[in-house]
Amino acid sequence: WLVAGLLSFMMLLAPAQASGLHDRAKAEMKSGHNSAAVDMLNTQVKQQADDYHAWFLLGVAYARQQQFHQAIEAFRQVIELNPALAEPHNNLAVIYNELGDVHSAVAELEKSLEKRPGYAVAEENIAELYLKLARQYYKGALDKSPTSALEQQYASLLHLRDPNSTEI
Repeated sequence: WLVAGLLSFMMLLAPAQASGLHDRAKAEMKSGHNSAAVDMLNTQVKQQADDYHAWFLLGVAYARQQQFHQAIEAFRQVIELNPALAEPHNNLAVIYNELGDVHSAVAELEKSLEKRPGYAVAEENIAELYLKLARQYYKGALDKSPTSALEQQYASLLHLRDPNSTEI
């Protein structure tokens, strides 16, 4: 999972006065100017604390700068302001995975899918995490008690993700 590539942007109905700012912030991020977007969005959320779209974009900008704890805070603010959204939970999952907390990532994806059943991005992400967990647990079992059956299962999981893998 690449944070810059998998954080989902959402197409929200934004207040008219803020939508221009949201568009400028998105353009800054698209150009790789995440710091400028962070500055712009921080100003916006200080002026209008209930602008969940600005909080969302701020979370994305922070995540792209690998300022994960600030991104988590921003996405938590989005959830507080608009609890029906699935996207901030998906983005939290991406961040938790980046931080190595797979179980928290799975929990966030489950929340995302509760909010929006059939959300394809969250379904793909949770499938990847389940495969990651399965590989970890099979590897742990192999380390403790290697058998040819476990080796075959582990090899099968490795080949699901990378058909050219020879790692065991």
